[in-house]
Amino acid sequence: MHEDEYHSSWEWTRQHSQWHFDYTRHDQTGEWWQPLGRFQGDWGQDLQTAMNNETKAITWATRKDSPYYRRADGTFEQSKMLRQEENDLRDIGAPVDLALTDVTEQTDVGPVITKMYEFFELQDPWVRLHLQQPGQMFNLHIDKLYDRCPQDPARIVRIMVMLSDWEPGHFYCFGTQNISHWRAGDIHTFAWPDVPHATANAGRTVRPLLIMTGLATDRTREILAQAQADNIYPI
Repeated sequence: MHEDEYHSSWEWTRQHSQWHFDYTRHDQTGEWWQPLGRFQGDWGQDLQTAMNNETKAITWATRKDSPYYRRADGTFEQSKMLRQEENDLRDIGAPVDLALTDVTEQTDVGPVITKMYEFFELQDPWVRLHLQQPGQMFNLHIDKLYDRCPQDPARIVRIMVMLSDWEPGHFYCFGTQNISHWRAGDIHTFAWPDVPHATANAGRTVRPLLIMTGLATDRTREILAQAQADNIYPI
């Protein structure tokens, strides 16, 4: 069945995922998401500036500047892909304008945080800070990043950096594994075409995250091949 024929984005991504969809199985670290080490440095001023700047809450319709979602004049494209994603929200009883997270753009991440995404030497990086506010939620989904490189999706990499220590009420899950107790600077990547993931903030503070998406270069592959959870990268 062609993607356009699906009612649901979840249905389509599930059909194209290698994940097991066995909710009784406890996924282990390294199976579907991979810790890459930790950045060590002081990005407190960058983060404070980003939090003080005007940010915008994104929904599924507004979350990315892409021909799939946005016309040249800035209005939203009611594509079949977007309708499928909004059908998923309706099917679970959630509003289609669900606030996922606040975001800042690449130009607003600051000089120290900039070093983080430059470290991986991604080609054509797309970078944002996710400043998830208390009460916001990114519902369970599987990523569809194919538009970044449709001719060779295997080159597409998504890497995240936790910018503050974990606090109670901050939730992140990959498959059946709930992630907690992260430290500021922790880096990870995951099998974006395969593993369902979600995040929510039921806590009392903003949960900041650097998210970078781009095409792997030789240097990117070298770093990923040598990465281990206890690696420290001073910046």
